[in-house]
Amino acid sequence: MADLLYGRNAVREALRARRRAFQRLLVSAGAQETGTLGEIVRLAGEIGVPVERIDRRELDRRLLDANHQGVALECGDYPYVDLDD
Repeated sequence: MADLLYGRNAVREALRARRRAFQRLLVSAGAQETGTLGEIVRLAGEIGVPVERIDRRELDRRLLDANHQGVALECGDYPYVDLDD
């Protein structure tokens, strides 16, 4: 089951940690890719995550009008570790 993370800080930290498998980064078309969003796109490029620019309304639809801040990341489940490990 894939997760869909959204919001600039959550997506940036997931990309920085590199603990999950990433399928693609969704970015609102027309968003200015500077600052945090620019860093997110750069990080995605460095680790080979495809970047897809989609209409903001499509992001709204996929995330049920959540405050996504123009970015979402499709990724695998978080790799939890057992206490025994």
